[in-house]
Amino acid sequence: MVLRHNYIRKMLNQKAFTLFEVMIVMAIFLGVLAATLFFTTSLYQSEVLQTERVIVIKLLQTARSNAQNNLFGSAHGVAFNPPGFVGYVSFVGVTFIESEPSTRQFTPSAPSVVVSTDTSAELVFFPVSGNTNTSGLVRLIDRNRPIASTTIISNEIGYVGW
Repeated sequence: MVLRHNYIRKMLNQKAFTLFEVMIVMAIFLGVLAATLFFTTSLYQSEVLQTERVIVIKLLQTARSNAQNNLFGSAHGVAFNPPGFVGYVSFVGVTFIESEPSTRQFTPSAPSVVVSTDTSAELVFFPVSGNTNTSGLVRLIDRNRPIASTTIISNEIGYVGW
């Protein structure tokens, strides 16, 4: 019984953390968490833009490859935000309007990305040569951060780069 009584008294005399110490630890933890969230959202936004660039380049390279291989014996192209679509449409034909609807493949664009072109709203690659109908720039702009953008270039001989 005495042993049990000493144990209880010893437990009551032990020191604990003060409220101030707990608040300091919580403030440090919240500061680290806030910094991490800030960098994580910024990184996510830049990755969305870079992923969109990769998608557009892949669509253009596929259209060029299909045209060079004379697939379906016709030109191949990519239209940027054509009427009725928000995104990109790969098509077979000289223009998007004249293309057969069954050959169109729609790829949606990310909601936070705005697509702008300096010339035509479509890029068409001609059979066998892979040459294009126009040269120009396709600019992808982050809607949330207008200063963040990436540019894809193309020229008449079918080059697609960034």
